[in-house]
Amino acid sequence: MKAKWPLSQLRLRALASPLPSVLAWKVPLSSSLLANSCFYKWISLMLFFKQIYDVDLLVDLCVVKLIQNNVDEAVEKLKAQGIEVLGVVCHVSNEQQRKNLIDETVQKYGKIDVVVSNAAANPSFDDILQTQESVLDKLWEINVKSSILILQDASPHLQKGSSVVIISSFTAYQPPATIAMYGVTKTALLGLTKALAAEMAPNTRVNCVAPGFVPTRSAALLRTNDAFMKEIEQGTLLNRLGTTQDMAAATAFLASDDASYITGEILVVAGGLPSRL
Repeated sequence: MKAKWPLSQLRLRALASPLPSVLAWKVPLSSSLLANSCFYKWISLMLFFKQIYDVDLLVDLCVVKLIQNNVDEAVEKLKAQGIEVLGVVCHVSNEQQRKNLIDETVQKYGKIDVVVSNAAANPSFDDILQTQESVLDKLWEINVKSSILILQDASPHLQKGSSVVIISSFTAYQPPATIAMYGVTKTALLGLTKALAAEMAPNTRVNCVAPGFVPTRSAALLRTNDAFMKEIEQGTLLNRLGTTQDMAAATAFLASDDASYITGEILVVAGGLPSRL
């Protein structure tokens, strides 16, 4: 690991660089319910653009996962990158675990600068009118309600100039038949972004990333169906699927001071797939 630079020296170096500014000395909190997702890793790494600067950034991070083994794995990988990190097990629908998440983060770092709300679930592929009430409740609770509740808990600790990034989906604009109800909950996040941006201004910016198809381990349909993957690729203008790095870069941009005059916006990262209401 390279020697860490004093605060004043790193500030001068960042200001002198033509490359994007970074989130040094900010405390981001990223929630992810998807136990097998590697999205957290790329958000965390890209948030600090460690590959851009030849110095180690003094950053703090809280990563939230659902299973202790996944927390430990995430913490180990991030610490190997020289990132100071706190790992917390939290099911976002559990009130006490949400409270513990915020309390542990604030106790360790004293503040929260960035919240990335990435928790999501898709427990059913049924048509909307055939979806059981319990499934409807879970979709709403995890995909929409959890974002609100996390911010209710975190908002007293958000600093002036803080940022919230909500992760929606391009399916919010045209919910596919097989995951229509999932898409509907993601549509709700677009409205939530607009409403929260107005409510939390001027101290906190609120924006949204709407990813396209990304073949993560949780997207089993994409990973096991070559014909479907090819069809999706051909439907994009860039003729490829998205990557977790693509989504993390967009998230990092909206969370950073480079986006300091952007709030209430939805950034679609879908390779040119048609995606507007």
